[in-house]
Formats: sequence, structure tokens, C-alpha cells
Amino acid sequence: MKIKIKIIIPIAVIVIVITAIGVGAQPDSYNRQDLEALSTESQERSASWTEELERVLFESEEKDPRAHNLENLTEAASKELFAFFIQNQEYGIEPDQDAYLDLIEKLIDEIDIPEILFNKSDIKTTTAVDQESLRKYAQEMGRVITENSPQSEHEMDIYLEAMDKNNRIRLADLNIIIKGYNKIISEALDVSVPESALEIHLEVLNSMKRTQHNISDLTYSFIDPLRGLYGIRNYFAGADKMYKAFINVAEYFDEQGISFERGEHGWHFTYMQDLEI
Repeated sequence: MKIKIKIIIPIAVIVIVITAIGVGAQPDSYNRQDLEALSTESQERSASWTEELERVLFESEEKDPRAHNLENLTEAASKELFAFFIQNQEYGIEPDQDAYLDLIEKLIDEIDIPEILFNKSDIKTTTAVDQESLRKYAQEMGRVITENSPQSEHEMDIYLEAMDKNNRIRLADLNIIIKGYNKIISEALDVSVPESALEIHLEVLNSMKRTQHNISDLTYSFIDPLRGLYGIRNYFAGADKMYKAFINVAEYFDEQGISFERGEHGWHFTYMQDLEI
């Protein structure tokens, strides 16, 4: 289910989108020559965005591989937004907030950034399916998660504060969380997984990878605001998938008759749906 942007996004974020594209700072009326001039100006501004993107966003040791060869989504959408604004001007219509929100929603629906996920061939498996092997697997996964989860504020607290205070530097704090996910995923790929647990293991890893992708997209919120909005909408759906993935982990170990004492690494893995990572 897609979540409506107007429900979850602070108005400050929408202002950033419109201003970044140029509409918010333009005169009261336009003609076609204005549109061409604004488009040229927007392309020049895109070059500076790209330079800042390289300087600011890729501070983490593990860079988001989806970032390479991606155009600035806000820049790509600028002509459509300018045309929308001019068309309304020609009919003497002043677009309201909801009209802009509906258009931005449409533009986000058209975004298609490919996911980089794992398949079964990426996972190390073992044919052992006895309880000792399953317990060892859960203990190791719990260790990987607890030892590599960053001691950081929640990503939504960081994001919302950055948007509310118009503070792009604050978004750099998300890199700590992105690194944490990268570290967890990297080490989890080295864990030997009993074949009967392969499906739940893959579900956990891919749900974490999606969340890492979405948080990475949030870091673009000032430089490529449409991509930031794409990230925030997908974030909530991704978080729900990760929660369900850990529910499945808990149910799997319950069906196997395996439990752990509080404080054991295996306990953290099988009760992760009740914790924050």
C-alpha cells in the first residue's frame, strides 16, 4: 500500500522541493521564453548539486551502489513542474498546496530506482538442521546485529529535525545508521544458514537492505528533494516489511521449539521485532 505524501511529509519538505526546482522563487507570471531561461538556469544549478552530492552525501565507507549513474530526479522533473505552473498561470489559476502535492505525488509514482537485493545463491547454507545448528545460527545472527547496531538517534528523529530546521548538515548523521546496516548485512552474508531457515534469513537481509536504501535516499532531501520524498514514502513500507520479517523469525524458532534466555544473542535475534535496530 502506498502512503500519501501529504499525510506523512512536513510542509517544510514540500517547500524545499518547490524552491529547489525554482517555482517558489519566481515572478507572478511566465511566458515560454521564461520557461526556456529557467530550464537553462536549472541545468546550471544541477551541476552544482552534483558537485555537492559527491562532497556531502558519500561520506560513509560503504557507498550506495544505486547512486551511480542516477540523474538528479528533481532536475529531471523541473520542466514538468514549470509547465504545470505556466499552464495554470495562462488560465489565471493560482495552484494551491494540494495541487502541488498531487503533482509531486504523481512524479514520485513515476520514479523507478532499481533495488539491489540478495537471492538464495548469495547465502552460505549448511545442510545441518538439528537444534544445535539452529541455535548456533540464531546466536550468530543476534551477535552480528547487536554488535553492529549503531548507538544513534532514530533515523526519523534525525530526518524530521533536519527538515524542520532546514539543516542539511544534520542529515549527515544518517550515515552512521547507513554504515551500521551495511556492516550487519556484510557480516550476515558470512553466517552459515541452515537450509530450513534460508527463506527467513533472505527475508531479513532484503528487508534490511531496503531500509538501508530508503535511509540513503533520505540523505538526498536537500540536494535532490524528489528522491528524498521517494525515500521517505518507501521507508514506512520498508519498515513494515522488516518488522514482518522478524515476526517470521520468531514464529520459525517457536515452531522448532527453540528459545533463548534474555541477554543471549539468540534472544535478540528471535525477539528483534520488539526492539529497535
